[in-house]
Amino acid sequence: VRSLAIRLCERYNNASGGTNDDPSARRAVASALRAIAVRASNQFGDGGGKNVWIKYVLPLAFISRHDDCKEVASRFVEIWEEGGQAARLSESVSFGIPLQEAILPYMTKALVHSLEDVSWARRRIACASLIELVDTNILGPAPRALDGNTTASSELITRSKIRAVASYYILNACVRLIINTRVWTGKSELVKTVAKIVGTWAQHGASIGVREDRLFGFEVSEESEDRCPWVPVKISSTMDDLFENDKWFVCGSESEFHDEEAMDIASNASMGPDVTMQTDIIGDETDIDFDEGDDMLDVNENVENIIANGNGKTGSDHLREERKSLMFSGLCKLLLQQGLPGSSDDHNKFFENDHLSYRAACVASLSSILDTVPTDVFTQEVQYIYKMVAPVLVSILEGQAVDEHKVPPLIIAKCFDCMSSVLFLGIDDACFNELMEVKDLNQLFLDNCGLKQSAWTVREATGKAVAKFITNVSPRVIKKMEFIENIVKCTQLCLKDKKFWKVRLAGLRILLALCVRTSPKQTTRNMGLGNASLERSASEKERQIITESILPYKEQILAIARSSLSDNEAQVTKVASEILSEIAWW
Repeated sequence: VRSLAIRLCERYNNASGGTNDDPSARRAVASALRAIAVRASNQFGDGGGKNVWIKYVLPLAFISRHDDCKEVASRFVEIWEEGGQAARLSESVSFGIPLQEAILPYMTKALVHSLEDVSWARRRIACASLIELVDTNILGPAPRALDGNTTASSELITRSKIRAVASYYILNACVRLIINTRVWTGKSELVKTVAKIVGTWAQHGASIGVREDRLFGFEVSEESEDRCPWVPVKISSTMDDLFENDKWFVCGSESEFHDEEAMDIASNASMGPDVTMQTDIIGDETDIDFDEGDDMLDVNENVENIIANGNGKTGSDHLREERKSLMFSGLCKLLLQQGLPGSSDDHNKFFENDHLSYRAACVASLSSILDTVPTDVFTQEVQYIYKMVAPVLVSILEGQAVDEHKVPPLIIAKCFDCMSSVLFLGIDDACFNELMEVKDLNQLFLDNCGLKQSAWTVREATGKAVAKFITNVSPRVIKKMEFIENIVKCTQLCLKDKKFWKVRLAGLRILLALCVRTSPKQTTRNMGLGNASLERSASEKERQIITESILPYKEQILAIARSSLSDNEAQVTKVASEILSEIAWW
């Protein structure tokens, strides 16, 4: 039965996508494996020496639940549920650990193999599986105590190491697939997958003084200076690296990778440290350091022996040679180049409908990962990213045309979302004057908030950008009367849209952000301004300056808020009530 299961797994992989796509063969494979799982589920409790069910069948079942054929997908759902339950009752899976995490080493191999397949369909279902793992917090830091004085248990270290190493390899595979292949159907899902994984690690792991044994499962003595070699994402202000110390943006062409013809990603060539990623081929998945996966399922096993390649080298040495940590700033630069045209040769492709969804996904993903970084912790790094991203966004938003071609409204909306995400806490007028005057920025907001802008998604995104700008800008900008007048005008223009309530909601959030700046404790939580919750404690002097500047417009703000209380949309009335609550003490 075990030999049959292995052959069935191989048959399914050979019949998936491309010229070998055979739905009938996949249905036959799914039916056979389902018969074993349903009628002989006890087989999953004993996989033999090769641990067939844990290593091969269950990872394939988890991924294939997203098969394009609904009949095949439904059968693999049953295989995963029935077989997974039987495997959990056996000694193969430790109690209290999710099945996905218990078989994560083998699932990582299967996922990377699917990502590196020439079939677009297999890449798509791999991305769907990865998103599910991120949503269930499997590809993220393990649950841990927040008390920094508590000693990490061996089980926590093991779980953290499994998750970190899996995310490390998956990110390497995904990013290399982005830069080494042309735009293909489903590549936008790949970009969203990378953004979700990076956002998870940046949100939970981006903190000063984080303990590497808890977060990454890397134990080191106090005397040693070694750093964890399998950190999935590193946040720094480096300009030239996509992966750590690879100098990809210096050695590789920044414009040639746009829509290059697909490379032979099925080859076994591995990336050398001195070869640019532009011309490298993705390595064979057998390099993945999970050969000792059985030991990883045993939480009592010595962590130092969990990852070893069998050649006399430690797992850390092997990781340093084969893969490198992804740089946060390098990924931001890559997504910016992929999403927005960087040369005249790219401009024509920028407006093709086939590429539009991919371009929009890149800019949206850039916005989403920027929202996850705590700007009060990584101030210097966020400022560097702002200086890198903002000029490109401003040039698009000001002209809204490239080589006499009008930029699609979808891209404009995503650019405004990205602009709001890149604004860091404490930004002042000096930073904006490097790009454009604040009054020019106000005019840009006014032009895109009103009915002159036909696309309602752009009007909504502009309103959110204005609210985020008010939340982060220094009091020196807010105290200017002209600035406040333009802010009130932006709100009024948004409220004129009687058809789309999201535009009205964005307009009221502008006023709410302005009113919140007068509160002793200012926060963006529950204001819809991004995933990161920013809090700032304003000094009494700052609050007094802002309050005195806004007071002349109190009656106007009250009238706007009260008129919105009769809106048909509950979320609009909720924000209007919050505005009235904020200014009640004025």
